[in-house]
Amino acid sequence: MGRLLRPDPGREPIVGPVDEIEGFYQASGFMGHGFMMAPVIGKLLAQVVGGGPEVPIFDRWNLRRFKEGNLLSEAMIIG
Repeated sequence: MGRLLRPDPGREPIVGPVDEIEGFYQASGFMGHGFMMAPVIGKLLAQVVGGGPEVPIFDRWNLRRFKEGNLLSEAMIIG
């Protein structure tokens, strides 16, 4: 399996509902940390999709941040 490595400017993932497509959720852009974070992100996203409580970090990582110009900066990633 291969992939194109093209992180967003802040190198943060994109997680949560996509506002323009009703019922569509995504979890992408994790770089190498996706393997480590997949179990907990999958569990939390499944809870949200199933009508459970919202997850605050998903608001921070939502796709709409690009449209709003609210780009994030991850200080712990070098390179």
